[in-house]
Amino acid sequence: MLLVFCMIRGTKNIVVILINNKNMDKDLEQKIKDEHTYQVLVDTSPDCIKLFDLEGNLLFINKGGLKEHNLESSEKAVADKWKAIETLVEEDRPKLLKAFEEAKKGNITDIEIRHTHEGANRDVCLETIAPVKDEAGNIIAIFGVSRDISYLKKIEKQLEEKILAVENMKVINEEWYQKMIDQEMEIMALKNKLGEKDF
Repeated sequence: MLLVFCMIRGTKNIVVILINNKNMDKDLEQKIKDEHTYQVLVDTSPDCIKLFDLEGNLLFINKGGLKEHNLESSEKAVADKWKAIETLVEEDRPKLLKAFEEAKKGNITDIEIRHTHEGANRDVCLETIAPVKDEAGNIIAIFGVSRDISYLKKIEKQLEEKILAVENMKVINEEWYQKMIDQEMEIMALKNKLGEKDF
C-alpha cells in the first residue's frame, strides 16, 4: 500500500491518499510512478510531518521531524515507541491530547506548542493535527504537521516589549506634564497670595 501526503501551505487543506497498488488505475499509476517520489516530497519539507495510529503511536516521521527531534530514522523511532507528547512542556501536553481527540471525531485542529530543550531543537511550533480517512470515510490514522514558529514568537515578544516600553514612556510623560501643570498652579497661587497679578 502506498501512502501519499499532500499539504497546501498556509491552509488547512491536508490530503492523505491510501492507494492499493494491485487495483490502481493505469492513469493514476502513471501519475504516481513510485513511492520514492512521494518520500522525496515529504522529506524535502523542513516541517515535522508525522503519521500516528489512533492510539497515538508513531507510524512514520519525515526527515524534517528526525532532524527536529534528533532521531536516527523513522523506523527506529517507531521501534523505540517514540512519543511526540513527551517532547512538549507539561503545560502544553493537554492541548495535543485534545487535538488528537478532535481528529478522532473528524476535525482538524491547529495548536501552538512549546518543546522542552531535550525534546526538540525548536522552541515553539504551530502543530496541525488532522484525521486520515479510508475510502469509506472511516478514520484510520492521525496526521500531524508542525512548523517552527520560534523566530516569529521571538519577534512577537520583542514587539510586545517595545509597545509596553512606549506605553510606560507615555505614562511617565503624562505624569511629568501633570507635575509641571501642578507646579505652575502652585506658583500662580503663591504669586496671587503675595499680591502679584502676572508671573
